[in-house]
Amino acid sequence: MRWVLGILVVLLPLYIYAKDPLIAASDALKSANYQKARTILKHAALRGDLRAQLALANLYQNSAGTKPSYSKAFYWYKKASQKDAGAAYRVAQMYENGIGIEKNSTAALQWYTKASKMGSAEAYSKLGGHYYGGKGVPQNRKKAAILYQKAAQKGYVPAIYNLGHLYEKGEGVDQNTTKALEYYLQAAKQGYTDAQYNIATFYYTGKGTAKNLQKAIYWYTQAAAQGDAQALYNLGLIYYQGQGVPKNKITAFAYWLKAAKHSHLKAQDALDMLCKESPWACR
Repeated sequence: MRWVLGILVVLLPLYIYAKDPLIAASDALKSANYQKARTILKHAALRGDLRAQLALANLYQNSAGTKPSYSKAFYWYKKASQKDAGAAYRVAQMYENGIGIEKNSTAALQWYTKASKMGSAEAYSKLGGHYYGGKGVPQNRKKAAILYQKAAQKGYVPAIYNLGHLYEKGEGVDQNTTKALEYYLQAAKQGYTDAQYNIATFYYTGKGTAKNLQKAIYWYTQAAAQGDAQALYNLGLIYYQGQGVPKNKITAFAYWLKAAKHSHLKAQDALDMLCKESPWACR
């Protein structure tokens, strides 16, 4: 009888977790059975299932059904980091910010380096930021440019934007407004707000390209749609003055009002001026 019980002890967990652990855990989460989800994932994670290790770390970090346990999240991200670049990047972030582990800038830099060598675009970009600002390493804008380039080659949009900035300012690379425009345009087309604003300003001023008010208005509008206060203010000015569009004080008022709600001081002053000058436009 004892041997039968022994076999049951071995086989029962295999039966329970015969279903894909991620599917089983997802089913448990859907029914708000968080403890069961964690148990399922932990069982698979202890067997070395990378997906389960990542899911468990995420579960502990984002406090599904309980208080977050950042130390446990750190533990499982570190386990997963043996095979996963994203997990290595998370470990670096946690060291940098002191989440789930004592803050350690040196360890963070080491883990960002490890994650980059594993192919993490985010880690390449983060290292680029460290070298750009001299954070924990000697400032080296040329090295920052190289690291941003590696991240950009993997399609990481913030790094593409940062390359545009470097070429615009001539930091770590030879100044080249044409290349800056190209990188900003790449990032802008992927919804990066700061790039959209910069592209608009290039077209508005004719920097690195022919002046084109219609393109400037288009890109300011894209940035404004994402809440960029300066883009909102600029659009108000464009419509107030009738630059490339018919003068329209009502439209100017609408843009300045939105910018003012983002605490844009010039927009607030512009509203005061407009409403004294043309009260009908401010109704």
